Amino acid sequence: MYSFLDLRKSGQVMLPTINMFWNSGPLGEVHVACIRSFMRQGHHVRLHCYASPEDAPQGVELFDASRLMPVEELISNSITGSVALGSDRYRYRLIEAGMGIYCDCDMYCLHPIQPSEYIIGQEDKDTFNGAILYYPTGSEMSKMLLNATSGKYVIPPHLKPIKKKAAVLRKNLGFPKSVEKQGWGVWGPKLITHCVKSLGLEPKTSPIDRYYPLHYNHTQLLFEDGLTLRDIVTPRTQAVHLCHNALPKQPVTPNRPMWEILNA
Repeated sequence: MYSFLDLRKSGQVMLPTINMFWNSGPLGEVHVACIRSFMRQGHHVRLHCYASPEDAPQGVELFDASRLMPVEELISNSITGSVALGSDRYRYRLIEAGMGIYCDCDMYCLHPIQPSEYIIGQEDKDTFNGAILYYPTGSEMSKMLLNATSGKYVIPPHLKPIKKKAAVLRKNLGFPKSVEKQGWGVWGPKLITHCVKSLGLEPKTSPIDRYYPLHYNHTQLLFEDGLTLRDIVTPRTQAVHLCHNALPKQPVTPNRPMWEILNA
């Protein structure tokens, strides 16, 4: 069991270790820049992976992910091939193991992340995301997340009543629907949002602009000529989720927020 008080000294402030997960292959320049951003703010970064990426920044601690979860449990969406399901499952086990704060590799840090009982950011008026996440080990939230992701045939607790009844009927008839065939976010934002609202944790969450000032439909702003990263965030922003999968496929040129990010 690890301790959330795994803190590293930055000046006179003790900062928590940031845990990230990477599946396989090179990180790429965006993810490398994000990892470095946390290190630049004084955080120690622990990168969980099944195979070490060749472009991992110097100073990053590499952690064998199989110590927490067998690679066979890193399930993926049967249509898109995305391992988001496995990544969601892994982060909940990481937090329950007492290893501390989890962050996606496309979270860019602007200010040090301070220890807190809960670190859960609101993404929009109806949704809470888990791109940066922490809650107490052994808490009701942890129990709910672990239970909901314990097996690929567990019926998602956030389904609407009519869909839940259909899912129960399918399961009773011996034809359960695997989570691998369900929609985006079933083990991610949709599940986290359900837990937050069911447990009445809204007062413990962070406002939209703390971690999600950039909506995933607005990532083009990172490539707009004449803008800076400061134009996209607010004074309360501590980190920015760059929504890597939603980034435009275009060259990065000077005088743009993404250029600023990659060359910091």
